[in-house]
Amino acid sequence: MWYHVRGVRDAAWGYPEPKTHVHIKSCVTFVTGKGISVSEDSSGSGSHNSLSSLRATSTSVLDRRSTKAVMPNDGVTSFTRCSGQLKTPESALLRTSSALEAAGTAAAGNGRAASAGAAQLRVPTAITGQHFSAQTNNFPELPQAGSETIWFDSAFCSKALDVVAPNCLRCTSNATRNSQGVCFLGPEVRRGEHASVRIRLDNKPGRMRYFLGLSRHRFAVDGSDAELRRAGWSIENLFSRPHQEGSPCNVKSPPIFHTGSVVSISADLRDPAKAKAIFSVDNTGVEFCVQLPTKKLETVVFWVSLYNRFAQFTILDE
Repeated sequence: MWYHVRGVRDAAWGYPEPKTHVHIKSCVTFVTGKGISVSEDSSGSGSHNSLSSLRATSTSVLDRRSTKAVMPNDGVTSFTRCSGQLKTPESALLRTSSALEAAGTAAAGNGRAASAGAAQLRVPTAITGQHFSAQTNNFPELPQAGSETIWFDSAFCSKALDVVAPNCLRCTSNATRNSQGVCFLGPEVRRGEHASVRIRLDNKPGRMRYFLGLSRHRFAVDGSDAELRRAGWSIENLFSRPHQEGSPCNVKSPPIFHTGSVVSISADLRDPAKAKAIFSVDNTGVEFCVQLPTKKLETVVFWVSLYNRFAQFTILDE
């Protein structure tokens, strides 16, 4: 939720979304840097911290030729590209600035919410192209029929989700932390094969607990967020790196995708010694490369998990 500070419109946004201004101190506050300062007042006197040091950090990020993206409804962040491949099977590469991960670490406190005083600066930027806003009271229109080379598999899908077409998945009820729906995609990707899928996020009400990933086999189609983070290799909004099989990420970050994003997932099992998965988001510039286990990986299957009612994902033709 965006809110105003001392007459400055859209000066900051809070996460989780504060119910009213009196709840702001219970959430992490992200500041846009519009000439305001951050304060935390627990005694009535109030202490103010200048944003000049934060602005200096943002300048150094820009000097590294960062790729910046405005994320409607999700705040603003910046990413930098780097080269190189990962060498260890249990690690993953987020092509982003070190400042972003440092900010996520401070905001998350190793997975726990930080105080309102731990404010992070996000440099406002301008981009061209269409902006998308999530619908909270209706589904978007159904997409045109696809080629069905990859599809949402209704035989392996939660009852909380609805495969309205082979290329279109909808969330029909709000999930909870203890139970959210999963839908697997077909077909499986087998050893010696390479497959990729592009999924457009037609509607994504809310920011948290949206997953897109792959696993070595199908698992329960309803599970808690903690279970999903350990189920395979996946990206989740508000997390700085992919979750690994049995080893979830616990470092938070600003949103990495939003309504209107196209998320691409590639599974390359052609060379078992170099099996890998690649995640990328078209309009935020985020890219992850994950090296998959080199032994006993015969198949992988794509999967997604939607959290809010009226969310809709569409598989796009290659």
